[in-house]
Amino acid sequence: MSKCKSKRASFIHDVQVTNDCLTGRAGLNLFARYLRGIDLFPHLDRLFGSMRKHPKGAPIDELFKQILCFLFDGTSRHLAHFDVLAKDPGYAAAIETDRTDMASSHTIKRFYRAFSPVRTYKFRHLLQQLFLWRLTIARPDVIELNIDTMVMDNDQAPKRHGVKPTYKKVKGFQPLQMTWGRFIIDAVFRGGDKHSNNGDTAEKMIRHVVRMIRTRYSETAPIIIRMDSGFFDQDLFAEIEKLDIGFICGGKFYGGIKAMIETLPRPRMPTTSARPTRMSGSASSSATAASPGTASTEPSSGVPCWRRSSTFCPGAGLGRSPTPTSAWAGSLISSCETPALAA
Repeated sequence: MSKCKSKRASFIHDVQVTNDCLTGRAGLNLFARYLRGIDLFPHLDRLFGSMRKHPKGAPIDELFKQILCFLFDGTSRHLAHFDVLAKDPGYAAAIETDRTDMASSHTIKRFYRAFSPVRTYKFRHLLQQLFLWRLTIARPDVIELNIDTMVMDNDQAPKRHGVKPTYKKVKGFQPLQMTWGRFIIDAVFRGGDKHSNNGDTAEKMIRHVVRMIRTRYSETAPIIIRMDSGFFDQDLFAEIEKLDIGFICGGKFYGGIKAMIETLPRPRMPTTSARPTRMSGSASSSATAASPGTASTEPSSGVPCWRRSSTFCPGAGLGRSPTPTSAWAGSLISSCETPALAA
């Protein structure tokens, strides 16, 4: 006779008191160890150690760790939640902090008030140091940087001193940020009414980061700056060209830019004795009339000479007659096979 085993699911049938230390935020332990593993705390202590006025006060690196874990957790956005966390032994064990060293909400508020504009600027230095450290590890062939603004919505905040209307129809702030991949490498806090290319902030940020890369990482590494239409300005393009780097910027396809492109000489294609072969899905080898928004082809080439794109804006500013100040524009148009991104 065969034996049948009954497979029954295991259910929780009772709730009892345990002496073990439990927490619902066990993932914070990995984050806390990551902060310690990248040696972030010595840099924080070096940059902000002078904020500790008394030896009996909480260590600066410990305060930063608790604040970063608080932001990474995201359970609450209120500083009063630090009082709740200070009473949770499981949370303290998860972030590897002694329970007696857990900061209260009043300690965090005093810590925030101690920041001056000079100390706030040191955060930019910290972000750039982390960027250089990651560059030496990744060693990319091309350094692609993005610069853009980020709108902060403060409409729901009961206290929102200093907010200004933004282009997204909310009241808040609009900091300028430069990113490399998913990492923020530089940031400037600004009011909500400051547009993307307001003043010379973007120009100074690009110049500073490029100089840092050239002096502390590589003098020859290709650098490309990506921007949206908010930075569509000929003066900014001229400054970028002086740095001998490439840039990609979105913008409106003005009539002056079209006229400049039409005046540029059409590249000569190498002729071969072999008859061009028609490929399925490729451009025709015969000369065809290019309609607006399409690519024209050279006879016996089948290679698009120019694809009319509304996101290409070399060397032309708003409301100005475009001038061929950028050799990069000519090299891009004359290169039919690969639109090279040169300085």
